[in-house]
Amino acid sequence: MKGVVTADEARTIAAIPKKLHGLHGLHGQFVLQKRNNHAGHFVASARVEDADGAFLPGLIVEAECKTALTLNRCLFLFTLFTQRHGAKLRAYQLEITPPEKRTHNEPGNIIYGAHEHWGNEAIALPGFGCDDYSRGFAHFCKQINLTAVQLELP
Repeated sequence: MKGVVTADEARTIAAIPKKLHGLHGLHGQFVLQKRNNHAGHFVASARVEDADGAFLPGLIVEAECKTALTLNRCLFLFTLFTQRHGAKLRAYQLEITPPEKRTHNEPGNIIYGAHEHWGNEAIALPGFGCDDYSRGFAHFCKQINLTAVQLELP
């Protein structure tokens, strides 16, 4: 699949201990801000460092949420990207939506509701819903070995 790495490579990238650049100290927050090109969407993005503060080349963490008129129409995307030759490739992604929403449409692997992508591999992830984005973000941080930070909604 174009725009993603393999599942094995995604797990290798995720295993590296990491933290977000510029979010040090007790009150480091990852703040969602209005996205210019999509009404109702908010996004946060940060470069990634290793435990010693050195940049991990090409790694970016993004969080995106779509505001909805009702709580049960949410969309939360938490993604770890790697870059190659200027192209962003998805390594890991957690998508949280209402449980009845069809979110992945692959022959033999139809998924409704929350799911995660390890590179080119999609796995259903029941138990996450629109009212629990913070638990979802904590799960994302754990999966990609990211020092936990607070995600601040607008």
